[in-house]
Amino acid sequence: MCLLWLRRSLMLTQYQIASYTEIDYRHYQSIESGKVDPKIGTLRRLCSGFGLSLTAFFYILSQKPWETDQSAPGRPNGELYLHCLVFEQSQFRLDSSVRSFLTWWGRSMADGDKQDLAACPKPVLEVDRDLNVLWKNKRAGLILGDSAHELAQILEESFAQSVSKALTNFWSHPASEEHRSFYLESRLSSGQMVAVVALKPLVNRGDTLLMLGLVDISKGESSESVMTLA
Repeated sequence: MCLLWLRRSLMLTQYQIASYTEIDYRHYQSIESGKVDPKIGTLRRLCSGFGLSLTAFFYILSQKPWETDQSAPGRPNGELYLHCLVFEQSQFRLDSSVRSFLTWWGRSMADGDKQDLAACPKPVLEVDRDLNVLWKNKRAGLILGDSAHELAQILEESFAQSVSKALTNFWSHPASEEHRSFYLESRLSSGQMVAVVALKPLVNRGDTLLMLGLVDISKGESSESVMTLA
């Protein structure tokens, strides 16, 4: 069930996964259906095809997300990226609004799907290694403005410093080559708590770009409350 869930989360066919990983199509079918147990080398190739480390795969296997999957019909399921972030960042007590954000929009962030993210009700930005803002969705433009092109220019100073320092450390850390996610919680001067959720796009220069989502996690606040990040 794990391979089936992963494949459907990525909206791929059995033939596509078999082709990506150079595994015989019928052999992959037998593995996915549970008729054949894959050798460790084959499993590594499958994990690579899904954009996962072997340890992340076993973590997801232990969580059995397919038993509770309630993804919306007709929308890509982002829960895979929620599990990756939880595992990679050891964030086992994520706020429910962050979990909801990733489940709903994680796939679009991982795909770098700006057309879909344009409609996201949370601010989403695309930044490079130098923390230049390359793109903002409509919500981010309304809150942060459209003129500035550096992260430090559009976020409140102390918040920007926290985010910039953490992202710089993320890019320089050896594990960043293997990890596809980043997570930070920071408090604004107003007292508002904001979670920064970042995913590397699986395609389109995934080693030089991050998609950032900003989620209000202030307790007692409406999920529709307006962020005052600048």
